[in-house]
Amino acid sequence: MLDNHSPRRNRDNLAMLIKRLILLIMLLSLTSCAQGSTNKLAPSLLITPTSEEPTATLDPNITPSSTPFPPGTEANPISLGVIYTDNVTQPPAAAELIQYLADTTGYVFAITNYSSAVDLLTAMDQGYVSFTWLQPEEYLYASENDIAKVEFLTSHYGLYGYGSNVYVRADSEFQLDYNPDTGLATAGDSAALRQFAQKTPCLVNQRSLSGYAYPLGDFAELNIIINDPVIVQTHESVIRAIYTGGICDFGFTYGISGDPRTASTIQTEFPDVMDKVKIAWQSPADIPSLNMSYATLLSGDIRFAITSALTEFAKTPEGLDTLSRMNNYSIDGLRLATDDDYDALRTIVKASNVDLENLISQ
Repeated sequence: MLDNHSPRRNRDNLAMLIKRLILLIMLLSLTSCAQGSTNKLAPSLLITPTSEEPTATLDPNITPSSTPFPPGTEANPISLGVIYTDNVTQPPAAAELIQYLADTTGYVFAITNYSSAVDLLTAMDQGYVSFTWLQPEEYLYASENDIAKVEFLTSHYGLYGYGSNVYVRADSEFQLDYNPDTGLATAGDSAALRQFAQKTPCLVNQRSLSGYAYPLGDFAELNIIINDPVIVQTHESVIRAIYTGGICDFGFTYGISGDPRTASTIQTEFPDVMDKVKIAWQSPADIPSLNMSYATLLSGDIRFAITSALTEFAKTPEGLDTLSRMNNYSIDGLRLATDDDYDALRTIVKASNVDLENLISQ
């Protein structure tokens, strides 16, 4: 009896062995695909093209990389990393942007939300984020750690960067190296800032590039010794302190992109502030505005496609409105940028001894 049934049992055993081999191959294949994926976090929103034909032109000199799950597919979408505030227009605007990018490039995109810049940049470093929008201090950190490379700078009210203003009381002893008619400094930083040696500044706080890191770095580079600063927390409070007097000798706020003396609260409190508080000097526009950066390891063909699409998107009022709402930041243009655009700021921040990780963690 046993001998009569052994051929069938052998066939059953062989079939079972084949099934196990097939299952093992499938498991190995899935493991390999998962390891090849660059976007390992589940996206909060996945958007696919509404048409099969992309309208962006891919660079013919770039050969797409071959991976188990190619980037830009549903299994491995191109991920936009965002930090949402309480502005309700941001999520819909982000969805509008990536739907446009999906339709234009033919790639699949996802949006992934993070609660802080630290979390977002950590995810970008680990391959979970393909591109994002970064403030200058965030980009300095990302560049220093080889996490991201800048592609676009945004124009904010016609400016691609800003700087610092130095304010003094009009009745003080300090010379004014600034022409209010032209809006330009009339002296370089060395000549203009030496008069503040051994004087006490009012600064904003350690989170401010223009009101803290930039002035400290500039004085350090020039080897000008100043007294310990008085930290007043806001740009408007710097103006209040200078107007009131007796708190500090001079103060730093943002410059070029605006003037905190014109804030409605300041104008209401001190109607004569423009006469009593003067700009003593204005720095160059060394602080780049908000940028768009790619993850360092993102493939060149994908970067080329997104850059081409965004260039066209930013030429339309609707596109600029979407970018502004998504970033909660007024954007009226884009221009291509390079890491060199940050050299002046990088040098000054390094001289200030401000820790970039602490700066973006605030």
